[in-house]
Amino acid sequence: MSRLLILVCGLVAVVAGAGIADAEVRWYRYALDMRTGDTVYVEPLEPAVVKGRRYRVETDGGDRVVRVAIFVDVHQVAEVVYHLAPGRPWPTGYDYWAADGEQTVTVKIQRDEHGQRIRQDFFLLDGRLANYRTRLDQGDDVEGLSYTGEGRLQARTLYSYSPQGILTRSRWYPAGPSTYYDTTFDERTGLSMGRRKYHHGVLEGSSSQVYDTGGLLTRSIDYTATGRAFGVTEYTDGLKREARYDTPVGEHAVRFSHDARRRTTETRHSLNGRPLYTLVYERLANGRVLRSIALGPKGDVWAEYPDLYVEQVERNGEAVDRPGAAIIYKKGPWWQAPGGVEARGGDGGAVRARRASEPGARGRAPS
Repeated sequence: MSRLLILVCGLVAVVAGAGIADAEVRWYRYALDMRTGDTVYVEPLEPAVVKGRRYRVETDGGDRVVRVAIFVDVHQVAEVVYHLAPGRPWPTGYDYWAADGEQTVTVKIQRDEHGQRIRQDFFLLDGRLANYRTRLDQGDDVEGLSYTGEGRLQARTLYSYSPQGILTRSRWYPAGPSTYYDTTFDERTGLSMGRRKYHHGVLEGSSSQVYDTGGLLTRSIDYTATGRAFGVTEYTDGLKREARYDTPVGEHAVRFSHDARRRTTETRHSLNGRPLYTLVYERLANGRVLRSIALGPKGDVWAEYPDLYVEQVERNGEAVDRPGAAIIYKKGPWWQAPGGVEARGGDGGAVRARRASEPGARGRAPS
């Protein structure tokens, strides 16, 4: 199959071939994020291909996308069913099913007069607004803002696109303007080619990603500002499993656990095999984190982080890149070794704060 399926606001455009196709199912390897806020599917696959990440795209007789399912090998990990209005090419929203087969959220989409998405509202099945996102085209970039359902700003991201409208770069600001993560994307696959962290304009560190032939992330390697590798994160079936970092006093290890919806439930930290602390998460059904909770080795609560997904903390219990966000109960240093988390090869911050869900990150359902 030589055609490129373009999902632009839910409209399928066939760039090779003409006419309106009959209802059909097509399979693709990669998904690209577009300036409109929608998705392009590329590299057609035969249905017999069952390895790696795959997108099954169903269209109606009007060639409109009605359903998209994501597979990792033979397992379906997400599904989206679009809401379509008669006579309109663009969806007005969609329903989302998680990896366990349960519907978790209904999304309403607002667009401007050009068809670009300007707002998405994420509603739980009981009608509560869980969170929402806005997009503003600023010419050179598109600004994306993420909010809780209560209106609390959670993150700001600037997106840059190629002349063809394909995402090539994102700059994520976890808090104020002084710190940001700069990620570049492959225009052909939509996969991340690397990330750099800057603080007050100075490079603090970077990471590079390794994928298998099926487009699944298998490893992320972390580097200091001078280019020395000091950490590695391993993935299985596209999920983060373990991270290891070299410190002046030994190996800092992080192990991740996930639930049936492929969401992180726990991160356990240790130094040279000795437990340091554990982070657990309270979530809404759509995955929004209501609270991250830090537990000591004996299970007592050391800190909590409202409306924030936290994977790693500083020695004083503050969330990396989010000073002041923590409610800290254990005062003083959480571990005595001077070569703790914040001393990884002199930078450590390049990859310590990771997003719970990045716009454009492959493996999420189409949005």
